[in-house]
Amino acid sequence: NDNDNEMDKSKGLKKNNHNNIIQIGRDGDNYEGVRAVIGVFDLNTFQFIKHDNLPIFIHCGIIALYQNQKIRKNNKNKIYEMILFCKEALSIGYDEDNNILQYHRLRFYNGIAPFYRCAFVCIDDVILFFGGLSNKKYNVSKAVHKYLIQENAWIKYDELNLPIRLYNCFAVLSEDKKHIHLIGGSDYKGTTVPRHMKTKVIALCNASQLVIFKTILLFLN
Repeated sequence: NDNDNEMDKSKGLKKNNHNNIIQIGRDGDNYEGVRAVIGVFDLNTFQFIKHDNLPIFIHCGIIALYQNQKIRKNNKNKIYEMILFCKEALSIGYDEDNNILQYHRLRFYNGIAPFYRCAFVCIDDVILFFGGLSNKKYNVSKAVHKYLIQENAWIKYDELNLPIRLYNCFAVLSEDKKHIHLIGGSDYKGTTVPRHMKTKVIALCNASQLVIFKTILLFLN
């Protein structure tokens, strides 16, 4: 009825051509910790056309290459690519013409391999990782790593660390791509850290420059 339609609109619910609410996800899927449930959803037919999953969760995210700005699309084969980091690095390619998911292992740096719940941000051809948690001896990192997509190479900043050991925080790239904001997270004791830090992108991408993580806000009760 009209009331139901208005309620759907207020909730932002979308309906397909048969007036059924569109739901991306299935009852049997487990999305805990952004679990690696991979689904291809056709926005023209409002139907799932491909499903796959990997036995991992709470990973460093599936990152659309080049932050969706330069997602690689081969006009001939229509192949889209993503990267997943969790104990190893995988390139995940989707062949739209043949409806096939393909997986290829990438080089992964041993120093960051045991860690998950890292903050990460993608800047053009570079992915930066901050902190992370390893279940081995409950080790919390304050290291900063850089992955070069085109070169398939890793760089660890030996003299650059976060001010504190941190995991579960979020990294956000500013709209002008000049600063990275690190928000929240937990310290080595598992205590929530009410902190907002920022640093300059150019300093992280140029090892010769001094990197300063500046605390700009503390969230207080």
